Parts: sequence; structure tokens; C-alpha cells
Amino acid sequence: MSKSREHGFIGPLFIVGMPRSGTKLLRSLLNQHPKIKIAGNETEFLPHIVENWSHFGDLSEYPKFLLFYNKIIKYRYFINREKEHGQLIDKNAWFKSCRAYTPEGVFEALIRNDTACDYDSQVIWGDKSPSYIKHITLLKELFPKARIIHIIRDVRDYCLSINKAWGKNMKRAAQRWVQNIEKARSDSAPLKNDYLEVKYEELLENPKVVLIKICYFLEQNYVDRMIKLKVPAEHVGDAKGKTTIVRENKEKYLYLMKPSVKNRIESIAASVLKASGYPVDYSGRIHRLSSCSMLFYQILDGINLVKAAAAGDDFVREIKSDIRRFIHLTKFHL
Repeated sequence: MSKSREHGFIGPLFIVGMPRSGTKLLRSLLNQHPKIKIAGNETEFLPHIVENWSHFGDLSEYPKFLLFYNKIIKYRYFINREKEHGQLIDKNAWFKSCRAYTPEGVFEALIRNDTACDYDSQVIWGDKSPSYIKHITLLKELFPKARIIHIIRDVRDYCLSINKAWGKNMKRAAQRWVQNIEKARSDSAPLKNDYLEVKYEELLENPKVVLIKICYFLEQNYVDRMIKLKVPAEHVGDAKGKTTIVRENKEKYLYLMKPSVKNRIESIAASVLKASGYPVDYSGRIHRLSSCSMLFYQILDGINLVKAAAAGDDFVREIKSDIRRFIHLTKFHL
């Protein structure tokens, strides 16, 4: 980093959480702040390039950087950015702007370029990638000064949302919610003041209060314009196309979820729900799914995604493309 902590926090900021839990909304609200710039697309690739870094060689050698560039731009982050902005980051500009040819150095140069956030500015730079909820330890190893905001949504509404959006099994979704939140809390325990949890429902009910809390966490002053979206944050679900905070987009499980399904989800997630401050009716023992059941439901989820793709769902077609790109990108050594 070019600045010390004495000069105030300038990044990186990572927003993590389960999908369909308000990460997009939070990013959109924070990006209204003049001193916060979070990339408009999810990267999601950082753990993968770290794992495969040895296959790239010394990226300070321009020919090797070009090979890396031609492989990495096959990720959805770059494809989506090209769709939205009509161009990718210039390979020469990216190469020259790297202050270190390490995973963190190359990543920072990319995000600073795409958010127009200079190294010498006092603007916080960051990324919103839900899957990094599983990689908090890695984020802090790469970026010791990083701060992480973890947004949590009630698992019952989370399950309804993920089922409606992608047809995913709610029992498997509930167990993944539990596993990832437990891991995030365990991994973040040593982080102390560099980790903040916020609840999606509180963001909907009292957005100003939550945003003031976040601004304090980031050592910034709250500004009123943060509370109003310039463009919709969501492209699927009940908040699709909205430029206002949909305050009623919570506790839908109370009238949309069958009591038997609600009871089963609570039997999986009751302990974490209670620890997160959510009300729970279930009073029996915790009953998690077996690994065989999780695998079975994972297969069914895959089938549902394929069916949705056949019906013309653009998002799921992108997921299928991601799988093909992932297979390609795992062959770095060839």
C-alpha cells in the first residue's frame, strides 16, 4: 500500500456474503460516497489465480504478462465489464500500473484502473465478491490492511430468494448458509476492528443508521446521497429494476414458506439464526444434512440450472460459460 494507516483507511474494502443477501445493494449504496470506489463487477477469481500463480511465471516479464492477460480475460468479470463499457483494461496500462507482480499487486492495479482510483488518492478502493466469504483468511494474508464487510440475510428469506431466482434446493441452501457464515466468523475472529457484520434486514429498515455505522468503520463521514440509488442494484428477484430501497423485501418466509419447510430449515440453521439475532420457533435438536444428501441436492440444483438455461435464462447461460472458462483456466501449465 502507498499510504500508512496513520493517514486513514484507503483500502482495500471487500464486501462478502451469501448470494441474494444484499451485497449488490450495499455496493451500490457505498458507491454513492465520493471517497469509496468499489468495482462494479464481481471479480471472484482472486483465490483461483493465487492457487495457480506458479503456472504464470514472472509477470514482470512482459511476454509472460501477456500470456496471463489472455487467459484471465476469459473470466466473467472481464466479459461483463466489456459488455457494459465496450472495452477491457488495456494490457499495457495494466502491466505498467502494477507496483508489484504478485497476485495482490496485479489485482490492486486492475481494480484501481477499473474504478479510476489512483494510488496516491485518499479514496477507498474495493471489490464486492460474495464467494470471498470463504476466503477471508486469504484476503487478509494478501492485504494485511484490508477491511471486510459481511452482510447477512435471514436464511429463510435467503432460501426463498435463491429458490425463486435459480430453482435451488432450500435445504442445501440453508446448510451452505450455515457452513459459510460459521467459517466467516471463525476466520474473522483475529481481525477485530477490520471486520464488520451488517444485517440485510437492518439495512432495509434503517439504511441511514447502518450506513453511518459502516462509514465509521471505514473512517469516513456519512453523506446523505448514499441512501438513494442512481441505477437499480438488482437485475433478478423482487428488487429488480428498483432505484429505491425495497424496505418490505424481508420476512417473506412468514407468508410464502410452508410451515414444514420453515421448520426443516430452522432445524438446520437454528443455532446460527439465534446467534445472528433472528427469531426462531424451532426448539428441537440441530439436524444437518449428510454429505450424501448435500451431493444429491447439488446434482438436482445443477439439473435445474440446465433447465433454466434451456428456457432462455441469460444469467444461467453465463454460469455454464463460466464452467467452460474454469476448465480452460485450470490448464495454465499446458
